[in-house]
Parts: sequence; C-alpha cells; structure tokens
Amino acid sequence: MQFSLKKIVLSAAILATVNLSAETSSIIGVEGIYNNIDAQEPALRTNYNQSSAGIGARIGAENENFRFLLIYDSIKDQDHNGATVSQYMITGNLDYFIPVGSQDIRPFIGAIIGQAEYKYASYSENGYVYGGELGIDFKINKHFDIDVFGRYTAAGLDRVNHYVQSGIGLNYKFSD
Repeated sequence: MQFSLKKIVLSAAILATVNLSAETSSIIGVEGIYNNIDAQEPALRTNYNQSSAGIGARIGAENENFRFLLIYDSIKDQDHNGATVSQYMITGNLDYFIPVGSQDIRPFIGAIIGQAEYKYASYSENGYVYGGELGIDFKINKHFDIDVFGRYTAAGLDRVNHYVQSGIGLNYKFSD
C-alpha cells in the first residue's frame, strides 16, 4: 500500500492545530465499521454484495469543541466466487462537537480527507478520499467514551465511486 504519507502527515498537522490549543486530551481507540462500497467494477457488482464489516485503529486529540483523529480502517472479504476484496483507508478526521449543554452526550459533525487502497482479485489501485461524518459521542467516564457515527466518503479511484460507513468507536483519553 503506497500512501502519500508526507501529504497525510502535513494535512494531519495542520488540522490538529485548529483550536486544539485549549485543554486537550490525547486519544487512542478502536472502531468497528459496516462498509458499503459503490463500485464501478462489473464483476464486483455481480459477484459481491458490496457490504462488509471492518475494523480500525484511531489516535488523536480533542478538547471540548473539536476532535482530530488519524484513523486506519481495514476491510477484507471475498466475493461469491472466492476472489479477495480488500480496502484500506487512512484518514484525518476533524470533528466539531455541537454544543447541546451536556458534556456527557455530544453530537458531532466532521470532515474527512485521506488515502485509500482498493484491491479486487488481481486488480489494485490507490487514490484520495474525502467526505463527511455525523455522530454522537457518549461519555462513559473520565477516560472512556463511545461514539456512534455515519460517514460518506467520495473516492478518487477509477473503480470506486464512494463508501458509506456506519460504526461504533471506543476511545481512551489520556487526561488528568
């Protein structure tokens, strides 16, 4: 998988500086996703239901208004004929917590930019992705929270138009 790592790191650094100067907590976490792919691949459209489960890892920082996450998602599956379908994404996600008066339940809206790799049978391609997400973050205690989200990600790939994901994430916050 060949990512434009310099571009992603530079974008992540720029996004991470956006209003994270207030009291900030570092985050590490995992996520489970249900992924639906809109592919232009004729064989994939015929032989694959275009939906798969996947897992991801996340690292980032947040304050009371914003959260920045660097996320790596991996989705692997097989079509009806046994050919491997795999998708990888590394994205920078910048979320804004919508103020609702509670720090225990926080709706959020966010922007996504990153890189994706798509493989089907012997075909492989890399490209950019961008999109948005909506969700709700639920505080469990001082260190843990769970978020439920939906994402739409357009893909700059020849054989993939976009991804639609729903999922749940578990975050650990390194805070005092």
